Amino acid sequence: MLTMNNIEELLNQITVVDDFFTTDEMNNIKTKLQEPKWSFVGGGVDDIDQSIKSNFWHMEDLDDYFSNYLFNKILEKYKFSGKLLNVYANGQTASQSGVPHWDEGDLTFLLFTENWKHHWGGNLNFCDNEEVTKVVTYKQNRGVLFPARFLHYAGAPDKIYDGLRISVAWKIKVESEI
Repeated sequence: MLTMNNIEELLNQITVVDDFFTTDEMNNIKTKLQEPKWSFVGGGVDDIDQSIKSNFWHMEDLDDYFSNYLFNKILEKYKFSGKLLNVYANGQTASQSGVPHWDEGDLTFLLFTENWKHHWGGNLNFCDNEEVTKVVTYKQNRGVLFPARFLHYAGAPDKIYDGLRISVAWKIKVESEI
């Protein structure tokens, strides 16, 4: 069982889990992300340098499968209860890099959905004001749980990749252990 010490650990570290969801769950996720809900409103302003902005693809209003079923699987895996603040998908094509930012809530869980080759880039970067401090390589069905207060951004896919680099983000407010 998760204890308050474990919750404190989750609130202070980056946790990476490969093969997070089952094959059937990943197939459902990928099918749902093919729906025509994408718009070019993703991205935002750099939380360190407000003059820098990014734009990329975004899918809001993900259905109950994401906000209930998958969210509860995430909570079960990490053994805490929490409130879902938001869930959405981001999509990036070549040269569409994110900018350093903090997230809402206590924790963010990111899922990488696409079959990927490491030389395509698109990695998740954690940083401070000066440099990248940790890199999590993009890999299909890799889950990354990290404190929302950690400054981070998604790097752009390389120009040789002609698809959409997709990640699903769950923003979580921690409530207690279960």
